[in-house]
Amino acid sequence: MVRGIGDDRQLSAVEAGGVLRLIDREVGSVQLEHVHRFADAGEAEASLRLRDPMRPGDPFAWYQDNGRIVGGDSERMTAAVFEGWQHDTLAGTRSLMLAPTATAVTDLNARAQAFRISTGDVDTSRSVNLRDGLAAHVGDTIVTRRNDSDLRIQGGRDRVKNGDLWTVTGIRDDGALDVAHAEHGAVIQLPAGYVSRHVEVGYARTISRSQGLTTEKTHVLGDATMSREDAYTALSRGKESNRLHLALDDAATVPDALEQIAARSERMLSAHETIRLEQDRVEDLVSLIDQHADVAVHADELRAGAIVTKALGEELATSLEGQESWGALAASLRHAEDYGHDPIATLQSAYQQRELGTADDVPAVLHWRIEKALEGIGQPTVRVVDREPVDGVPAWIADGRRHQDELLPVEWRDHLAERHHYIGVRLKERGATLALEQPAWTQDLGRLPSEPWRMFDWHRTAAEVDVLRTKYRIDPSEPQAIPDKLRGNPVADHLQERVTALHKAAALSTAPEVTASTREHYAASAAESSAAARTALLTATESTQQTAATVVATASDVVAESAEQTRPEMAVEGAPQPSTAEAAPAAPTGTETTPVAAASPTTAQEGTTMSDPIDETLDQIGRHAGRTGQTISSEVARQIQRANDDRRRALLDAQRKVERDQEQATRDAQQVAREAAKEKERTDRLAARYGTPSSTETPGATTTTTTAEGVTSAEMSDTTTGSTRAERERRLLEGAGYDPDKRASAEEIKAREERRRTEHRDATQTRGDEGLER
Repeated sequence: MVRGIGDDRQLSAVEAGGVLRLIDREVGSVQLEHVHRFADAGEAEASLRLRDPMRPGDPFAWYQDNGRIVGGDSERMTAAVFEGWQHDTLAGTRSLMLAPTATAVTDLNARAQAFRISTGDVDTSRSVNLRDGLAAHVGDTIVTRRNDSDLRIQGGRDRVKNGDLWTVTGIRDDGALDVAHAEHGAVIQLPAGYVSRHVEVGYARTISRSQGLTTEKTHVLGDATMSREDAYTALSRGKESNRLHLALDDAATVPDALEQIAARSERMLSAHETIRLEQDRVEDLVSLIDQHADVAVHADELRAGAIVTKALGEELATSLEGQESWGALAASLRHAEDYGHDPIATLQSAYQQRELGTADDVPAVLHWRIEKALEGIGQPTVRVVDREPVDGVPAWIADGRRHQDELLPVEWRDHLAERHHYIGVRLKERGATLALEQPAWTQDLGRLPSEPWRMFDWHRTAAEVDVLRTKYRIDPSEPQAIPDKLRGNPVADHLQERVTALHKAAALSTAPEVTASTREHYAASAAESSAAARTALLTATESTQQTAATVVATASDVVAESAEQTRPEMAVEGAPQPSTAEAAPAAPTGTETTPVAAASPTTAQEGTTMSDPIDETLDQIGRHAGRTGQTISSEVARQIQRANDDRRRALLDAQRKVERDQEQATRDAQQVAREAAKEKERTDRLAARYGTPSSTETPGATTTTTTAEGVTSAEMSDTTTGSTRAERERRLLEGAGYDPDKRASAEEIKAREERRRTEHRDATQTRGDEGLER
């Protein structure tokens, strides 16, 4: 009977792997329910959340709350890892340094060795060079990187294995090392050849090589490119504590890096797991809220264009929209509007302050003027949390003021309203689900009231609190509905007041408790409403896209056709007079503009251009097509940006894969060289042990002669039957449909040789305790 044991959530195999997951899925397995390694029960629970991507909540919340994760530049974090190990070593605590790359490990090993030399724990009078470029001295800690069954310890019951830690106790003249095992103290002499090829300094190691280790404390050097499996493996080595030091790029933050690590899993998911994760990501309520905010930002840009057009005219608006600081001007207009000012009047006032002819960036100047005017004004009297909800959705979750804004195109208003409505339906569904599931933090809201209006208030409050907790990545196990660390946030304080009021009302209420069947009924009804709203939103989105495409195509065709078939007629007698339309000044914004044709009607006899209704129609169609095109262009730009982001991620993944393949190729070459060296060592060992047979010995000579005669006889027999065998093989090839005279091309020979090498490598390569170095 064979029993396998392992953890399928740690790092996968270099090549094909996943046998533990396959057995678990197809056959079933016994799962350990309790974690015994960690001294802190909270850290044990946190490791399980980090281990399983399917568990809800922030996997790094516990580590952040307990100060186990810090970030900074690479040099500072490397120094912090070493200083933590140094402090543990001075205190007599077994400690381990982990890093993602061999280069970082060598750097940490060099620092640790220099520290040990300075304390006198390492004797530098003699040294031996190792495979990592460092040298070993008496007192150093080293690690062996290859299994060798010929190097036996503990009376032959054990052997030297890949990953074993040793303490150097002596150095021989030929470069061999006398070492003692770091755990059980077994002693052995490592040959000079093994030392130079398979031994490194062992104070630090890579994360992949740390699997299976247990120590007291661990200090991990990481970055945002780590996978979730890397983090889980590294942060589960220490019994007392595990600390992660993140090396961050410029402007990067620890939460962003942790979010990338949590989302990057190298574990191969099943089809059902992949579908479930994607559905959760798309249907996540906070994701829907963020998407609504993103659409609202683009809608505000279009709205700002309409404001500038009304305030300054279409020609100037077109010029301003094409300049670099257009986004800043749009933001300042929103800022002024939040303070209660009319954006059109605000922009006109800023434009008329002084001349702008010498300004290189007109939007930047207007933005500065508006923000300067707002500096002396107090905060808005109406806070975002005090605004009335629209369609049951609070303004701090999704602002619904733009749904009836005449400055926005109709299609944008409709789309925002549909998304906003769907968020409202999902909030109701989430509230009913929380009433059914009753997580621990809902106890702060009091028991669920049976009066319908109180029950729905409980639903709304619970859903909003859940959104706030999700946005700030609050651990689901946090028992407080509004944790203390969120106090001071206006939204959190507002929700805390509502939570307290619900709790007091529930304590004073004498109404019976809501039954489980009633909670299930409301949850099922809300889920049905959510599904119907989602279907309607998808249908409306597809219809809008098709309509926009049709409008653009139709408008383009009409403009092209009309331009060819209709032309304004000009009756010219003598020299044409200047047009009244050209001489008319621009009408001020906000007043009725008198049509030029009505103010000064002209005729063909006067020699001026007559107004043609078709021109006005074409002009309107052109403007509508332009606005629709701008809308589509904005959406296309977003899609292109997303595609570029996906492409960059794919390139990074491909680059990492190439690096891994190169490292694997190097290891393969080293493996072949090691096999050859081992075979030579074995041959030399046999030669030294048994000696070389002498050709002068009579029995040996007789045997050799007899064997040679046998070989000669066999060769003669083969020669006699060779032609017959060749003919028989030729007939077999012809019968099978092959041309016996055809010779393989150079490409076929090369491909066949590559397949032979691959098969040989797959057959001989091993992992872990079988000898392959990770």
